[in-house]
Amino acid sequence: MRSSNMVASILMLVIAAILWPQMKGLTYFGIVFPRAVIVALATAAVLLLLLTLARREAGKPDIEAPNLGTVGIVVALLAVWIAIMPRLGFYVTSVAVFGALMLVIDPSVRNVKSFFVSLAGVAIELAIFYVAFSTLLEVPLPRGILF
Repeated sequence: MRSSNMVASILMLVIAAILWPQMKGLTYFGIVFPRAVIVALATAAVLLLLLTLARREAGKPDIEAPNLGTVGIVVALLAVWIAIMPRLGFYVTSVAVFGALMLVIDPSVRNVKSFFVSLAGVAIELAIFYVAFSTLLEVPLPRGILF
């Protein structure tokens, strides 16, 4: 666990360092949320790094290389998601692609009942996300021919 915590904390610090200068052109009120998220991310990363370094046990490396075939399929599905979203819309495309991602990544949903229970959960979460962004935050999400 030690090595993965170190890698994760260093990666998050690098991401925070890359994102911080990106806020340069934001308005006073527009910068509040991104700044809070980046500060929280960096603070959590520093705490994780300090806790990891404070532990005395060496621990065994627990990071395993992913199956490159699975990674390739996931990347291809995400590319398809981006490509067809303008035509089919955010909601329909997301439910379909995340359903396919579940089949690729998680072997436990490969039976029919588990798949449809998980897909229903994804559909409900995406519906909440869609309503929150499109109505509450007034962020337009791609609408396609289906929805």
